[in-house]
Amino acid sequence: MVIKLDKPAHIGHIQIVNRTGTKDLQARASGLTLSVSKTGKNWQKAWQAESVQPVWNVSTDTTAQFLKLSLPRKGTLHLNQVIVFGKPK
Repeated sequence: MVIKLDKPAHIGHIQIVNRTGTKDLQARASGLTLSVSKTGKNWQKAWQAESVQPVWNVSTDTTAQFLKLSLPRKGTLHLNQVIVFGKPK
């Protein structure tokens, strides 16, 4: 999943809400990884989940226009909501 912001922004916090339902469905997000990019081509790993949670609150101090949420393996990823808190540059 790639999120493209309107323009580059300083990202201070991201709240990621996992899929609701059974623990089996939530477990699909195991190893969830956040990568950031200014161009959408070169990605930097910014965070990786240590465990499966209903909600992850990720503090960052980066500037990016693109955010990518991915898994470290092939699989199906369903998230309920992603909220990005930042300031335009």
